[in-house]
Amino acid sequence: MFKSAASALGCSPCPTGTFGSSIGMHSCRACATHMYQDQTGGDSCKFCTYHCTAGTQHTGCGGASAGKCVSCPAGQSKAEAGSHGCVKCGSGKFQARVGQTSCTPCSEHTFQAASGATSCAACDYYCQQGKFH
Repeated sequence: MFKSAASALGCSPCPTGTFGSSIGMHSCRACATHMYQDQTGGDSCKFCTYHCTAGTQHTGCGGASAGKCVSCPAGQSKAEAGSHGCVKCGSGKFQARVGQTSCTPCSEHTFQAASGATSCAACDYYCQQGKFH
């Protein structure tokens, strides 16, 4: 709670995303990075919990929001549950779908030089009979 000049008759609860940690405060303080307060009248902020299942990562925590786990985007994956984020597929691999736990190697006669790819491209070489690339 804090006492503002506008409400000289009483104290007002701190709004979400802020907290009042001591008696007689004249304003509320914003939650620090990696913390949130989703209720009014809080006297402290809560730590963000970044633990998400495989194939998902945490986003949006801060201020008044605890955030949420969202699917890894196409071109990325996350093999195990935990607090780490999704990882881009390396060269030679791709992932076309969201929320996946692994990347797929490019098939024979295809390639991918970039990381974070959602598909592989066909090799554009043709050799004469009896020769190879």
